[in-house]
Amino acid sequence: MAAQDTEGPIPLGADGGLIWFARGRVVVAVAQNLVGGRPEAMARVRQRAEALGESVALAIIVREGLERPDEETREDIRRSFDEMSPVLACNAIAILGTGFFAGFFISIISQILSLTRRSGGSSRIHTSLDSTASWMHEQLNDPSIAREEILETLRSAVEQTPALRAG
Repeated sequence: MAAQDTEGPIPLGADGGLIWFARGRVVVAVAQNLVGGRPEAMARVRQRAEALGESVALAIIVREGLERPDEETREDIRRSFDEMSPVLACNAIAILGTGFFAGFFISIISQILSLTRRSGGSSRIHTSLDSTASWMHEQLNDPSIAREEILETLRSAVEQTPALRAG
């Protein structure tokens, strides 16, 4: 993946709800909250896939401290997944946290994914960047993209995104 294909960090939404990163066919959105940035992120995913002429691999990173989504937000997330699905090689959701936080978000995202249409690639929940990178590499099935490059992109996204503020 060439350096000129790299974008980010770019805050999306009026409140910087998602922080966008992209490198080649790998797109990363780090959630800062659950309400802002989805329309902009969906547009960027579609534009990137169109510009590259092929599907992209999306990783959404959920870090400890993110607020719980209400029912309306969960439905908005499901619709977003439905809308982006056709241009995705895969959709990885990395839940980076422990205990109740991780269990809660794994449960919620599993429920959302069970209601999502699957017109593009597969979706999977992960609990580490390492497993996320390995799975994305497998799903992309592109010898020009190394697993290590994907992992570096994921790590860089997390490192360059400000920590969540306790609210």
